[in-house]
Amino acid sequence: MRRMIFGAFVIVGCLATVGMRPTLADEPAAASPALLNSKVLPKLDCKIASGLEQVDPAEFGLPLVVRQVDGERLLVGNDRKGWVARSQVVTLDEASHYYTDVLRADPKSAWAYTLRATARIETGKLDLAIADYGEAIALDPGNSATYADRGAAWAMKRDFANAIVDFERALRLDPQNAHAYANRGVAWIHEKHYDRAIADLTTALQLDPRDAQAYAYRGAARILLKEYDEAIIDFNQSLRLDPQNADAYHNRANAWAEKREFAKAVADYDEAIRLQPKHAKAWFGRGDAWRAQYSLDKAIGDYSEAIRLDPNNAKIYFSRAVLLGAKKEYEPCIADFDAVIRLDPSNALAYSARASTLAHLKRYDAANADFAKAIELEPKNAIVCNGIAWLHATCPEAALRDGKQAVTEATLSCELTQWKFFATLDTLAAAYAETGDFDEAVKWQQKAIDLNPDDPGFAKDAGERMALYRDHKAYRE
Repeated sequence: MRRMIFGAFVIVGCLATVGMRPTLADEPAAASPALLNSKVLPKLDCKIASGLEQVDPAEFGLPLVVRQVDGERLLVGNDRKGWVARSQVVTLDEASHYYTDVLRADPKSAWAYTLRATARIETGKLDLAIADYGEAIALDPGNSATYADRGAAWAMKRDFANAIVDFERALRLDPQNAHAYANRGVAWIHEKHYDRAIADLTTALQLDPRDAQAYAYRGAARILLKEYDEAIIDFNQSLRLDPQNADAYHNRANAWAEKREFAKAVADYDEAIRLQPKHAKAWFGRGDAWRAQYSLDKAIGDYSEAIRLDPNNAKIYFSRAVLLGAKKEYEPCIADFDAVIRLDPSNALAYSARASTLAHLKRYDAANADFAKAIELEPKNAIVCNGIAWLHATCPEAALRDGKQAVTEATLSCELTQWKFFATLDTLAAAYAETGDFDEAVKWQQKAIDLNPDDPGFAKDAGERMALYRDHKAYRE
């Protein structure tokens, strides 16, 4: 059996094999210590010594990982390990040429096509690998493992529809293939069919109860279905089987965060980071957990590390920008929104948030331009409509004020939030005041206060605006 992990997709399957004769090369080559922790693949006739047995390499998981170098011998394997002569294996750099030579001598070797495909997957040549699997299937159409392997290659190309087709073919040939069920389950997650994913992963676990990754992926599917308690149970089981899995800690932390148990979330993010210090998502998640606990400086620190590790992730810049704005650090806040817009030019909320920050710095023309761009991108976004309405209602610069337009924008924002969000009603009141309709301003200001009675800061500010409206005065930011 073999298990390969490529990015966010777990590839599990069986490697197709043909009979191999237990012979060694006559002249063993010296093994370089540089092979340690590298990946190798078997030559024709390769066998691995495990105790008193000579065992097929596929039983150790392919490609083979070199765990120890002892002269010309290599200790190789994944969950299971055994010794092999260096002369019986090829490195990934050597593999494609080696299996091509085998195929020149024997064009009908499904084994060689399959192993060359494995080498090509490891070196990122997915289209060539899929073609090789196709040749192997044509030569040996009854081999379930080859379909499963090709399905895994499709999945790595993010072609989950073709991946699912191949996993289904594999399962028709071998209904006991736990890894094919697990991989199809992961493909269903990517296709957003979470119930199907859980069903397949459950079947995989019935066939192989010690599959830590299957538990972890079922937990991930359950998070997406908001089944947080069940997800945590799955992550617990996954970590019992594999306590070194940083992703399982990270995902369990996400489940704790969804349950608003932020101290437990931070503890799991800590462990994910300890195991994998370059886990950008764990740093990002821990930053969110700190923010939820109002530890803004800790959150900003974690976001900064996440950005260092993943500098092209617009979401992290956005999160850091929001907190910098909350701390009134407006220039670095704007710089982060600049980065968001550079990475995601269609992000209306980034334009809107940058506009609000520019308004704090009294750069009203630039703020108005950003709001206009945000409206162009998302004309029916409640946050964007509310932001531009506030500027048009309250801007200190008369040239940018437009009470009638502000009422139209604020009314749309209220409609989009079903008249249930205090901030949009607060803006509508300010807009009516700008038009001189102070009765409407008082009415909507009172409704805003009624919707948010437990926020003393808002109550104070809203009360001051109410006093202005009752005195027939508009509010200026």
